[in-house]
Amino acid sequence: MTEERDPLGPLFERYRSACPSPEGGAAFMPRMWEKIEARRNWIWKLRGYTRGLVTVAATLCLALLAFEMSPLANTNPLYLKSYLEALDDEAAPETLTYLDIVTHVDFDGNLQ
Repeated sequence: MTEERDPLGPLFERYRSACPSPEGGAAFMPRMWEKIEARRNWIWKLRGYTRGLVTVAATLCLALLAFEMSPLANTNPLYLKSYLEALDDEAAPETLTYLDIVTHVDFDGNLQ
């Protein structure tokens, strides 16, 4: 059997020599988190505050929507009618003028 030459072997050897593996210890993770926290700046804090603000705004919107749909909301009869129903219930100004004339004139054309 012939040996096949692995072309990636020398590349991996050079990589291992260039980047030695870090030695793990008791303080490895705490030091890593200190480095991560040191890189975080005010933008990370702003992102957290923004998420909180959006959450509060969404909760407030849902609460107002639930209140509007509840029976506790103001149920003024004016708002329960459609535009056409409100117009149908009201007397038009033109009919009031004619009504005034008709009530003062009898059927023979005599004023009362």
